[in-house]
Amino acid sequence: MAAAVAWGAGKPLVIEEVNVNPPQAMEIRIKVACTSVCRSDITAWESQGWGLTVTLGVPKVKPEVTAHYGIFLTGRTLKGSLFGGWKPKSDLPSLVDMYTKKLENLLTMFSPGDKNAIGHA
Repeated sequence: MAAAVAWGAGKPLVIEEVNVNPPQAMEIRIKVACTSVCRSDITAWESQGWGLTVTLGVPKVKPEVTAHYGIFLTGRTLKGSLFGGWKPKSDLPSLVDMYTKKLENLLTMFSPGDKNAIGHA
């Protein structure tokens, strides 16, 4: 019978005649008449935008980020570091606790973010 055979990872498929033993007990042979690939699967596979987007700070002009929700359904991720990675609502109690214990005195350096921003004039 004819079969598409790959002789190694990354090698092209080659149509060859192969010998297949008859089915044994508790086995069946299935003949596949045709197959196909969904075009949306190919589009997702070939997509240039897979990966992780990390946003540091907020730009001075137009700080809104707009994106179609579909990009997140296909595996993309958006992360940011506004407030240094703290979540204002859930982390506020621990921030207040650290402040009242004067743990901010442990800071060894302060650098204003707007003076270190890329494109600052």
